[in-house]
Amino acid sequence: MRWLLPLLLLPCKLFAQNSSARERAEKYYAMGIEYRQGSLKSQLYLDSSIIVDPTFAKGWHEKSVPYLKNGDFITWKPLIDKAVALAPNIHLGTRGWCAFSFLHDYETAIADITALETLLQGYLPSSGNGMYPLRMILGLSYREIGNETLAISTMEKSIASGNRGLYDYLHLAVTYMQVGQWDKARIALEQSIAGYPGLAENYYYLGKYQLQQHNIAAARTSFEKAKNCYLHEFHFIDPYVTPLDAVALEEIEEAIEKLK
Repeated sequence: MRWLLPLLLLPCKLFAQNSSARERAEKYYAMGIEYRQGSLKSQLYLDSSIIVDPTFAKGWHEKSVPYLKNGDFITWKPLIDKAVALAPNIHLGTRGWCAFSFLHDYETAIADITALETLLQGYLPSSGNGMYPLRMILGLSYREIGNETLAISTMEKSIASGNRGLYDYLHLAVTYMQVGQWDKARIALEQSIAGYPGLAENYYYLGKYQLQQHNIAAARTSFEKAKNCYLHEFHFIDPYVTPLDAVALEEIEEAIEKLK
């Protein structure tokens, strides 16, 4: 592979004589992302981008992504760490979200997201995949380490900010259920169903709430709706991880069977 690198660096001669290292890095980066992510050509062009400009955080980050998706976290970690060191305001949130989603390392997720919040003076953007506000990820991380009180207040603050993800109310409802705040759980579930009426998890957790209220007939109907949604592929799906609060078809069928 070493002999390939000079071939990729050769186009430097085509750049303007006065082009900066950053300009050359940007051009190599643009070449790299034209190819399939993780492919040899893509990675070699990204290598070229960080060779001509070792401070090019975007190149370090992009080079890390295929390792993350392939589950090679040992290779991914130093690459994303380099990106964070060079541009923490851009990549801290990404590393925190990845720690949460891929590694279930909730302490690191909390540390990175709170550090970003300080850096951005109270503002938090959305997660790397755009599905969640980072503040909601922070709240879920608090929940997973056992601090439900802080989790709920953080989730409520996230929703109140107006920057909402598709599943925010559902996660909040499940958290309310975990601490026995059933009325609040019902309200959050109703809001979740209003936003995504076809999601299997909405009806599964609604059925759980109805069981707690001893409304067996309603619970049975909700579980049947959950199964129908699931069979039509309307449920939590992620190609790389199992999302928090996702429900398996077996769980839904077991809930139905118990009510027969």
